[in-house]
Amino acid sequence: MLRALPPLLALLSLALPALAPEVRALESTPTRSERARMTLASSLDAVAPGQPFRLGLRQVLAPGWHTYWRNPGDAGTPPEIAFTLPEGASATGFEWPAPERIPFGPLVNYGYENAVLLPLTVTPPATLRPGDVFTIEAQASWLVCEKVCIPEEGVFRLDLPVEAAPRPDPALAADFRAAEAALPRPSPGTRRWASRARRARCGWRGRTFPPPW
Repeated sequence: MLRALPPLLALLSLALPALAPEVRALESTPTRSERARMTLASSLDAVAPGQPFRLGLRQVLAPGWHTYWRNPGDAGTPPEIAFTLPEGASATGFEWPAPERIPFGPLVNYGYENAVLLPLTVTPPATLRPGDVFTIEAQASWLVCEKVCIPEEGVFRLDLPVEAAPRPDPALAADFRAAEAALPRPSPGTRRWASRARRARCGWRGRTFPPPW
């Protein structure tokens, strides 16, 4: 027969989940404001020497607020990030998931509301060894807007363990898949046109043409 918990224990059992810290595997300490929560997130729980992997600036915005796409439209500034990496490491710039159209009076802007992950690629040094720690430090800035725009910035750090083979992070896999799926890609017709243009250019090489007069 089950016994009811004493009132104090019952109250504590309800309070503990609310008091527990938010944990999402290898995600940096967040930068928070009343408008935005930003973190630097890794697609891997452990990296491998010399093998590229995906990193992302992950934003969660308060209702009504937005940040900007790489081409913000009539106004705005897109997020920027700068890395401090160990010697031999490299990082690309952001890749940009397709934005939302955000009208503001007679103006039209392009950006992101609610939540989005801006992915990029980091390549650790090939000189790393299993058991090392690959430290990533970054400083990012972004403009978050509703009726007014407020510039914000944050400093982020990730300490990623190094193993012989990369180990994916299942907790963040869905976020990275969604970001990858939302990246704009050329249509098949555009690719065919580009292919025909390349073939035409190749066919003209080495040929001489009479003057037009």
